[in-house]
Amino acid sequence: MIKEKLMEEIKKESSEKSSFWLKIAFDFGLAGLAYDEGKYALAVEHYEKATKLFYPNRPRDFLYGVSLLKTGRTDEAINELQGAAQWRYDGWGGP
Repeated sequence: MIKEKLMEEIKKESSEKSSFWLKIAFDFGLAGLAYDEGKYALAVEHYEKATKLFYPNRPRDFLYGVSLLKTGRTDEAINELQGAAQWRYDGWGGP
């Protein structure tokens, strides 16, 4: 909880000055914190904020898929997990 509040404070203070990618990184960070605490619905919310700016051309995320599964969004979870299993990182972020 303290980590999440700190991340939100940092995001709020720097939101006007932050780059596009920094804003995404904050939401991914918050998603990871929520996931670690077992708050899967909150994790999904932050993953969706982080990915909506460059969806559909984005890497698939295993933890996002698990969070979707734990919140009952099975079809979306399967899609996300299948994409994560097929994703290949080669430095430029392409599939």
